[in-house]
Parts: sequence; C-alpha cells; structure tokens
Amino acid sequence: NAYGVEAASLAWFGRSAADIEIGQAAYLASRISDSDADSFSVDGRNRVLTALYQAKLITEQELIDERSTPIVDLVLPDTSFQVSDLDLGSDLVPVLEKMYQELSADHDEKDFVTGEFDVRSTIDLELQHRVADVSLAFKSLPGIADVSVVVLDDRNQIRVALSSEIGSLWDGQVDARNALKSLYPAVTADSFNWTDRASPVQLAEMFSAVAREGRVYKTELFLEIEMRNGVAKPIAHDYYIADEIRSASENTDELADLFQMSPGFRTTDQEIKVLGLSRFDPSSMKAWYGGTSERNAVSVVVTPSLPASGSGNLAADAKRLARIVFEELHRGG
Repeated sequence: NAYGVEAASLAWFGRSAADIEIGQAAYLASRISDSDADSFSVDGRNRVLTALYQAKLITEQELIDERSTPIVDLVLPDTSFQVSDLDLGSDLVPVLEKMYQELSADHDEKDFVTGEFDVRSTIDLELQHRVADVSLAFKSLPGIADVSVVVLDDRNQIRVALSSEIGSLWDGQVDARNALKSLYPAVTADSFNWTDRASPVQLAEMFSAVAREGRVYKTELFLEIEMRNGVAKPIAHDYYIADEIRSASENTDELADLFQMSPGFRTTDQEIKVLGLSRFDPSSMKAWYGGTSERNAVSVVVTPSLPASGSGNLAADAKRLARIVFEELHRGG
C-alpha cells in the first residue's frame, strides 16, 4: 500500500516516493513485485522501464539513459542488502505482499510505478506492531516454531495479520471439518464455502460469524482505493446469513458446553467477555485458538518446533497467546 511504497522509497533512496526519479521508480516497482530477485540485477528494473516506454509514459532517450544507469547509482549505500524486509519490520511483509497480489489483479504494473491510485488499508499499524512484539516474545518460548495471528473487527476488516511466511495466513493450515465440528455439530464447510483446510483468516471469520448471529461478512484488507481521476472503489461490507451459524449463536445452552467463558481475560480495570475455544489438530500437528469479543474476532495458530510436542500443552499455548492479544485489543477499556 502507500505506506509500504513510501517507507521503501525512504529506505532505498533517502527521499519520498513523490520525489524519486524514473529509474528509481522502476527499480522500486521491480523490487516490490519480486523481493527474492538479486538486489543488483537490472532485469526487473529494465522490464518496468520497457513497459513504461511501450505505454508512452517515458521517451526513448529516457529509456536509454535509465537502462544504462547501474543499480548502485540508484540506491543509498548499503541499503540494497536490506530490501527484503522493506525496512518496515517483518510483521508487515506478508500483509503488503497480499495487498500487492490483490491490487495486481485489477491494475497494471504501470499504475503502481506512476502512482495512479491511493490505498487505505484496514491494518491498524499501532496495534499490528504491538501484537507483533507480543507474538515475537511468545515465539521465542521453548517448543514454539511459529505463530499466526489474525484479528478482525465487527465488519471483518483485518486489523492485525501476523505470520512469518507470506501467504500462510490465507493458506489452509488445519482440518476445516474438525474445526467446524468443534464450533457446532450442524455447521459444515458449505456454510463458509470452505475447502478441506482452514486458514487462520478463515478461523477468525468462523468466530466472527458466531458473534454477529450468523452474518458472514466479506473479509477486507482495504478501506478505500481511490484513483487519481477521482474514481473510488467503494467497500460495501457485503455479507450473507449462514443459518447453521445463526442457530449456534442463538443456542446458548449448547454453546456453554462448547465454549469457555474466559475468566481472567482482563484489561487494567475490567473483564473482557470472550467466547472461544482451543484445539489441537492432529492432521497438521498444530494447535489453534478461535474466539470473539464484542469488538473483535481472533484466531491463533501455533506450530511446534518438534512434532512430538504435547497436544494439550500446545492448545494451552494457543489460548494463552490469544489471551494476551485480547488484552492488547481492549487496552484502555
């Protein structure tokens, strides 16, 4: 998004994205689209320059001049070795990659280079970094290899998305059928149009639907996408009703047997009421937690460093991390 492009421009070139030169803009676009490429390779930069020339956005002489400029003359000394993390902290890289993928489906590469649109993300940067700090400390505990955390607000806007692997938040990680049965026996994968594996994002969606009485909102990463010509893409917050989830939401007696009302989920001055549960998934050897408060739905997936890690302990670890995340979400009341 705009935040990532601006931060990368400052990190690589020492200037705002609005002030960089043609060759630098081309290099920036190529590095964001392929962060694994050799930092000093001119191939990506030259492909972008050629696309700009073919689109009549630069002249032939500008194409020749910019293609002949060495990469080392474009970037600040020593910063080219730090491109992989965008100088933003690793917690934002998977989110930025997902945003780029979604935007690329609707926009040409030249739109990224020439700044044809402005983007406002749903990610709460302050909260993202706070939860990232908590997750990093949790990940350092013995027996924990990785954690994924997703936080949705009451309209399924993604406020926090954390994982060490790009794409893993949206990729299936745990058995979807067993996860759904844990929620309510009548709920099936058809209620959410799921496949056989559920992602951390989908787990959060599942518990969000319980809190919203069966409303399954379309999950969003963008608040607004506005083109330079003034045309804005509206975010409609579309939803449908999952009847099985609505029944589960209304059946408080059965929910009391399935969910643990969480004593001890506290801020400094009040208890946070949370419906949630944690489970160990034998098929993936991972543990997950899903839960919802009045404000937010949270999912946590914990990957052990050793397959032999105790299933009960791992599920308890997932719940413990979720407890801390809820405390961060409700800090200040």
